[in-house]
Amino acid sequence: MTAETAKSEIGNLTWRELELVRQKPTLEREVGLLALNNDAASSGVAERLECASAKLRANEAGIKTAQVDRLSAIRAKREAEISALQARRAEIQKEVATLKSKIESHQNALTDLLGVPVTITTPPSVWSRLLTLEHKIAGTDNQIHQLQKPLPDSGAVDVESATTNEALIETLAAFEGLIPQMESTLKWLEAVEFGRPLADRPRRIHFVWASRTINYQESYIFVESMCGPGPIGIYSNKPRGIDARSGTFYAPAAARP
Repeated sequence: MTAETAKSEIGNLTWRELELVRQKPTLEREVGLLALNNDAASSGVAERLECASAKLRANEAGIKTAQVDRLSAIRAKREAEISALQARRAEIQKEVATLKSKIESHQNALTDLLGVPVTITTPPSVWSRLLTLEHKIAGTDNQIHQLQKPLPDSGAVDVESATTNEALIETLAAFEGLIPQMESTLKWLEAVEFGRPLADRPRRIHFVWASRTINYQESYIFVESMCGPGPIGIYSNKPRGIDARSGTFYAPAAARP
């Protein structure tokens, strides 16, 4: 799998998980209603209940599979990037070896010509071709080291000028690490928006998580157009700016896990 293919797969699996999560309540309700009416007098309910239960189990398995496969795609992307960097590093090292050989040959020729040992140096603050190549090797080594680190399981994202909450999903889909489950993310979004006419108003979504768990105290949605006026100025007797707190919305305590 190439890095670009893996990158696309990471996003696709996040959206697939969200799609399955949105289907789950309907399946749960169907199972619940059939279980409620599953008695001896109800013809065929037992068979329908088993079928609905199987669909629900498949849905839950699909959600878990999407989560696992997303992490596999992230690791595949990293492995592809590491392989490409290692190949590039080998090319640079080969170029360095050739350059050093040529420098040594010229240095030996000058020593023979002048009859004294010759040292080749560059002026201060001037980067030679050799130094530039060695710097590229060090940078490549650092990139490889970063990609070999464990996947991050915590993060914080700011989604600016979003007009729908889907923008948060797009940002999380691109995050190359562990993110909260789409089910808990969707519940957080619904809890913050509940009873508030956000519609398509531009908003900033600040979303924080640690160990894949949403930080409800620090995560919020800010809608400037819903802010009230700021405090009245002493001398102007007019509002100063806006009251940012009035347009900053958190999930209510009752919705928090």
